[in-house]
Amino acid sequence: MNDNPHALEWSNFRKNTDAHPLSVLHEDGVYRHLKMAKEGSNIWSWEIVTFPGSMVFRGDIGRVCIFTREWDMVPFFNTNKWGLTPYEDGAPVVDFAYWAEKLSDSRSAYSFSLSKVKEIIKEQGTWRGWDTSYIERVLFAADWLVTEKEAQEFLRDLFQDDFDVRGFDIHFIYACYAVDKILQAYFKYSIDEVIREWVKP
Repeated sequence: MNDNPHALEWSNFRKNTDAHPLSVLHEDGVYRHLKMAKEGSNIWSWEIVTFPGSMVFRGDIGRVCIFTREWDMVPFFNTNKWGLTPYEDGAPVVDFAYWAEKLSDSRSAYSFSLSKVKEIIKEQGTWRGWDTSYIERVLFAADWLVTEKEAQEFLRDLFQDDFDVRGFDIHFIYACYAVDKILQAYFKYSIDEVIREWVKP
């Protein structure tokens, strides 16, 4: 498996959420209320609420996200069903673009990304035959860009073309990792409940 392109976000998420147990606050068919939080604290806590056709994510991390697609959204977001091996750092393989499409407002999944701007400069500069030192000077100048509009104008002046300078918003990345973590814990909880029922005296 390739290196995780969101390794920094995953490392930060994991460091701050490792001690979070699952709380099943409500469970009635597709109507669920699940929460993860460190005992005695709401810092880096989150919860999901599911009802027919929707799942709402909210909490101290990320931003409020409303996902819509299937009648039951919990199996839909099961990353295990694809059989993909996690990244070497342990991060689940999340298809952020696909998950963003399931948001009620997919635009909220994206924001201005300086790293995306730099990728464009490197790719376009290399393709146009710029020498490495010139590319480095352009990259240094790009460090001063702070808005999407500035970046688009900067790239347009350089390459006479328009580019998408947005990447996945860090809050959306955290929300996706949180959704995966809480659902993996919930799947384990559900299996444990079945086993407990089987072994009842």
